[in-house]
Amino acid sequence: MARCDTACEPESEPLSLRETMRTLNIRNGQGRLLYSALEQSKVFGALRSELLEDLVEICDVVSLKKGEYLFREGDVSNGFYIVHRGAIRLHKVSREGSKQVLKIFKDRESFGESTVVSLSCYPADAYADCPTILARVDKMGVQRLGRTSEALRQCLSSSLV
Repeated sequence: MARCDTACEPESEPLSLRETMRTLNIRNGQGRLLYSALEQSKVFGALRSELLEDLVEICDVVSLKKGEYLFREGDVSNGFYIVHRGAIRLHKVSREGSKQVLKIFKDRESFGESTVVSLSCYPADAYADCPTILARVDKMGVQRLGRTSEALRQCLSSSLV
C-alpha cells in the first residue's frame, strides 16, 4: 500500500451553519440574482458585500408577466421592491375610475421603502409594464437588520428623500 509522506495542510476552521447557508444561497441562481439586484440598486449599491449578503437572506425573487399586479392599494405591506429587469407602473385609481400614473420604476430603482418605516399598507396599485423581475426585501427582516446596521439605516433614509 502506497503511503503519502507529504505533510497535510492543516484543516481550516469549519464554517458555522449560518456562514455555510449564506455561501450556498449566494452561489445558487436565485442568490446570485438577488445579490446582483441589491449590488446594482441605487438604494443599496454602496453597501459592503457582507451586508449585501445579509440582505440576500431576507429577499426573494418576484417574476411578473406584463399587466400582472404586484400589489393593490390597501394591500398589507410585506416589504419593498427593487426592479432587477423590467418596469413597474405605480398608479392610483380615482373615484371616477380613471388611473393616474404616479411613476414608472425601471431597472435598479426601488419603491415601497416608506411602507417599511411608517405605513402598514401600500398607498397605490403597482403592476408590470412588461415582463419584470424584482427583488422583494422583507419588511420585518430589513427592520431587524436596520437595528444593528447604521449603514443600512442611512441607505433607507436617503431613499425616502
